[in-house]
Formats: sequence, C-alpha cells, structure tokens
Amino acid sequence: AGLLETPISRILPGRFVYSVVAAFAILVTWLTDVFEIISYASRAFALFYACQCFVALLTARRRSADREQEGSGGPRALGFGLLGTLALAVAVFGIPAG
Repeated sequence: AGLLETPISRILPGRFVYSVVAAFAILVTWLTDVFEIISYASRAFALFYACQCFVALLTARRRSADREQEGSGGPRALGFGLLGTLALAVAVFGIPAG
C-alpha cells in the first residue's frame, strides 16, 4: 500500500489506499486457491533471493578484486553464485504441493 500511495494520491486520498489494497487481497483470496497463492508467493520470494544473491556475488567479486588486484571473486562469490542458482532453480522449476 505504501508503494501505491504516491501514484494514486491524485485519484484517492492516502487513507483509502490501504482499504483498496485490503479489498483486493480479500478478493484474490476468495477467487483463487490458497495453495496457488502460496505457490506464487514462494516463487516470488525465491526470485527475490536469487536477485539478492546476484547483487552479493557482484559485491564480493568487486571487494575481492579491490583487495587482491585479481578478478577471481573468492569463495564467498562462489557461494553466493551457487545459492543464487539454487534460488533461481526453485523459482523456475518449483512444483506446488498437492
């Protein structure tokens, strides 16, 4: 709701934005399967974590290159890369339960 408050403030007062978001969330929950919502949310979190790992990988490589004057990135960068790949695989290939 906080992200929508600024662009929608010209149309609706800020205090109504939370009501609209809540009504939309209730509508989505009633019209769809709860397990499907959980599956989408889980994939979205996995994708978010994959992006975070990618940023951490780039940061680790940059810090390693600054310290050692080589572009290897070190074991931390490798770990972030593996975790990011795993999170991306979960987001792409994850199978919902049931």
